[in-house]
Amino acid sequence: SERPDVVAYSMTLNIIAEASTLSNHQAASLSEQIFHRCLEKGDDDAWVWNSYLHALSKCSLVDKSEKVLGEMIRLNIADSTSFNLVFHTLANNSQPNRAQTLLERMLNAKVQVTQGIYNACINAWAKEGEAVKAQELLETMVQRSGKGGPSPDHISFGTILNAWAKSRRRDAGQHAEALLIHMEKYGVDPNTTCYTAAINAWSSCSDRPMARKKSLELLGLMQDKCLNGDANACPNIATYTSVIHVVAMCRDQESAREAENLLQQMKEIEKSGGLQVNTIAYSSVIDAIVKSNVDDGHKRALNLLREMQTRAKDGKAFCAPNTITYNSVISAFTNKGEVGGARLLFNEMLRESSRGNEQIVPDTITYASLLHGYAKNKNPHSSRMALELLHMLEDKYTEGNKKLKPNNFVYTSAIASLANSSNPDAPLQAEGMLKRLQKEYEDGNTDVQPNSHMLGAVLRVWFASKEAQAPERASALLSWAEEKYNAGNNLALKSHRILYNQLLLIWAYSRRADALLHMENIINTMSNLGTGLQPDSDSYYHYMIAVKHSNPKHGLKQQIQIFRFLVQAHKKGSKLLKPSTKAANLVLETCGNTSFLDEDVLVDAKALVKETGKLILESEYNVWEPNSMTYTHFFDACRNVNFESSTLLKAIYQKCIHKGLTNGDIQKSYYLCLNK
Repeated sequence: SERPDVVAYSMTLNIIAEASTLSNHQAASLSEQIFHRCLEKGDDDAWVWNSYLHALSKCSLVDKSEKVLGEMIRLNIADSTSFNLVFHTLANNSQPNRAQTLLERMLNAKVQVTQGIYNACINAWAKEGEAVKAQELLETMVQRSGKGGPSPDHISFGTILNAWAKSRRRDAGQHAEALLIHMEKYGVDPNTTCYTAAINAWSSCSDRPMARKKSLELLGLMQDKCLNGDANACPNIATYTSVIHVVAMCRDQESAREAENLLQQMKEIEKSGGLQVNTIAYSSVIDAIVKSNVDDGHKRALNLLREMQTRAKDGKAFCAPNTITYNSVISAFTNKGEVGGARLLFNEMLRESSRGNEQIVPDTITYASLLHGYAKNKNPHSSRMALELLHMLEDKYTEGNKKLKPNNFVYTSAIASLANSSNPDAPLQAEGMLKRLQKEYEDGNTDVQPNSHMLGAVLRVWFASKEAQAPERASALLSWAEEKYNAGNNLALKSHRILYNQLLLIWAYSRRADALLHMENIINTMSNLGTGLQPDSDSYYHYMIAVKHSNPKHGLKQQIQIFRFLVQAHKKGSKLLKPSTKAANLVLETCGNTSFLDEDVLVDAKALVKETGKLILESEYNVWEPNSMTYTHFFDACRNVNFESSTLLKAIYQKCIHKGLTNGDIQKSYYLCLNK
């Protein structure tokens, strides 16, 4: 019988490389056997070697490909196909550094390096998030193009623009903008993809108003080019949704208006057949409205949802709302405290999905948003409805719906809702849920890992309960969490300052005779702990509240001492002890309400009023931001302590007017103080 020739071996290796029925391991093993059989027969033609490289490339065998290429170079049979095959193996398998080294080797060996080779290496750097390296290679390509090398094209520039967009660097927008300018100078006109990538790059800019301005300018530039006949630069749906995403980040009323204006522009273009306003476009506008937190945002979001439904019924299925759309509108309602409206939308999703609409099946985010709404709602029935919703979610997950896996946010919201409950057992329910989840976690169920946020939610339930033993129960719970953390059973239960401050708050409002003593011990304990646990201004503010509750007639002097301590500590450079507005308001309110039987306290109060007046007026001492209540309490305090400096009073009132904080209460307090 005739033995296989070079053509037969080569074709067989190429067939193996393209065989979808073989695993990589099977293809690699089989191709190696055939290749070595061919070598044993003395058929070592470059065609066979390249076919073997083809098979190795398909199997992603990077090291072996380079080794085979090295042997081909030694035998002097490597050609451009050999280099290209190994190069693409490296570039396609996250080896940009080795790919670029091979590129340089190809240039030195006088092997033709095409535009596609450069673009593949640029793309390899970009996929690794190395926008800088990708752009450096582009600059090299530009320099070599003047010496007969291939020139960069839209793909070269567009790949790097996308790399900057995905880099999430704060300066990505500036780099993308500079690259667009460089692109035009080089004679390559940016197309829709390039402009859209540049817009996306602005999404990671920390200066959000500037990012909004730049993205709208780029969109305007594209629109002008399109009107002037450059069809390659016309904005598409992806462009508009990218701009809306950047606009939404500002989270203000202008963002909502701008997003709605962009939607209207898309609708006008749609009339002429230029694009289709789809589900993603509508959902991005709804998201912008929700993030803007405008007063009627939930109504505007709902109107757009209904508009989508109407258009879908009219045959435009491409804009039918989906689960993401509903989740955004539900979030809009819960943000406004309209949990009833959110629940109606949730019920609508259940009803329509049960009728076969699989596009709006509630997911974990849907349940979490609604639970968050119940947690914020002060209706005593909200906790019962939240727990029923939680049980519904748990049951569906247990029944096999793996898309409805409860997460930390779900349980934290459910626990937080118990703070609204009138049930005296609510704090025990909250604590029981936390400890059950911890036991399940220790038993190996890592779906939910109790953390400090969940622990904080339980502490808030104990605070809301006003139970006599709430401070002890909260303290014991914090100790329990610390034990779990120290034993290595759950590192997510690490204590931090906020948890200790919650414990201080529970003691502050307990109105117990021993509250101050316990709080002093807690603050001393915090002072001896490491970074992240030391007391801050909130810690001392809670202590000031306890002073007010425990000693209403004689507590002012102690409040003044604490407030002065905070002011001095902040002046010395302590960021933790910066006095808060609420602390200033509390001590001023106490000054305004105290009946002064002790002359020493009155003198101290007068001095404090003068000091706080200077803090309000002088920017270098303005360690907190006064609000309308600050001015009301200040003038009430001045009147109560018989403060007589009309010059200071008038100056402070003028500052209040300048800040736009004047109201009827402030005016009344000011004139009563001035006339007295």
